Amino acid sequence: MLSILRAKLRKLLPTLILLALTIIAGATDWLSDSVQKSIVTTLKGYWDKFVPLIGDVLVFALFISIANLLYEPIANGVQKALDRSKASNRGKVLVARGVQLVYWGVVLFFAVSVLAPTILAKLSLSIGLFGAALALAMQGLIKEVIAGALLQFMPKFEVGDYVEVSGIAGASGRVVDIHYLSTVIESAVPGGGQVIVPNSKIWETPVLKPEAPCMPFQVGDYIEVVGVAEAKGKVVEIRYLSTTFETPSGLLNVPNSKIKDAPIRRCAPPAPPPSRIILP
Repeated sequence: MLSILRAKLRKLLPTLILLALTIIAGATDWLSDSVQKSIVTTLKGYWDKFVPLIGDVLVFALFISIANLLYEPIANGVQKALDRSKASNRGKVLVARGVQLVYWGVVLFFAVSVLAPTILAKLSLSIGLFGAALALAMQGLIKEVIAGALLQFMPKFEVGDYVEVSGIAGASGRVVDIHYLSTVIESAVPGGGQVIVPNSKIWETPVLKPEAPCMPFQVGDYIEVVGVAEAKGKVVEIRYLSTTFETPSGLLNVPNSKIKDAPIRRCAPPAPPPSRIILP
């Protein structure tokens, strides 16, 4: 505790020294009369400029205090509306932060317009020009953010769904995540990996949601898909767009479109390795 107090006093020491020198020079005759008159005149000039602003400062403080009282019920109302909506958690956080930013931005704008209207007029012009230039330079990014926000509140799909984005190669598979700028899809194409699709493309193009496949087998069965190379073994997973087999050479993903019309042959599970009897 003492170390913290000493550190704060160390920071305040220059200010205290300057304040003491100002009081000594203005309120005593230790220095010359010219120095004393100069300091008194300067301080009096600042005071004369500050007195007319006292009313504006009080109105500014009152306005901020009322806005602070109104913010909590407004924020609670917005949160209740978001809880009733179908928006994702990320979308709810985005709206809550946006409402907070807009609310206090409007409050500060009107409060500063009361306290310093001339300064606000100059700042408004500069901020307007800067905002227009920034919007022009980042119009692509803004487009992606708007599309991402729309997908958060009017989703075409959810994380975990299997989708196919028309017109984009490899953009068919399971949705891994929906970001503000893009959506990550785990491609069902063998070796396709993850495909990152801009949200504007997803919002503007049709998105297909394949129905759950109805297969003549289930997970754990041993089958052979006739006509499909190496598609013989234990069924490990049945997804919307592909089925995974456990084969002697490893896991194999086969598109369901190839399995749908192909003959299916049941296979016997591989025989367990013979047990070895160790004689004493």
